[in-house]
Amino acid sequence: MAKLILADLYDALRAPDVPDDKARAAATAVADFDRRIERIETKLTLMLSLLGVMVAVMLGGFYAVWAQLVAMSAKLGA
Repeated sequence: MAKLILADLYDALRAPDVPDDKARAAATAVADFDRRIERIETKLTLMLSLLGVMVAVMLGGFYAVWAQLVAMSAKLGA
């Protein structure tokens, strides 16, 4: 698997005469961290979408129960 390297970070680490292998390892580590953050953001977006659906379903259920209670109270009151 080809590893992603952030060119700006790699250049910055190479500037003060850091060995090539250490600069490459640092740039790769930061790129891996960035990929993990993207996966977390994707999962969080999915979870928030599912939460929105769950809230909508619960509100629909509460409305259905409320409508039945109103109908029952109207029958009892009449």
